[in-house]
Amino acid sequence: MIQDRYLRFVKKHYHSTSTLQYTNVGPRRIETERVSSLDSETARNLGITKNEAKNKAISTIPIGRYGHPDEFASVVLFLESFANTFATGQSILVDGGMVKSI
Repeated sequence: MIQDRYLRFVKKHYHSTSTLQYTNVGPRRIETERVSSLDSETARNLGITKNEAKNKAISTIPIGRYGHPDEFASVVLFLESFANTFATGQSILVDGGMVKSI
């Protein structure tokens, strides 16, 4: 399961001695088994191929692709590393620009 891989990756690279300093890290359209199943469901519902459903979803992402699990994990790692000494209480979207607000 992808969440287990995230946790193993974070634990392996975890450097912080402090408690968690962020409120929320929000992944959107990270290339996981769940997103693949959503593409399959969309394809069935619309009567199109899974690849067409995926391309339709990707067209809504300004960066033009799904995110990779390691990109999401990198954000979490930064937030919990010694490199992050001042950012606290943040909600960070890892979404390739999907949400157009501050």
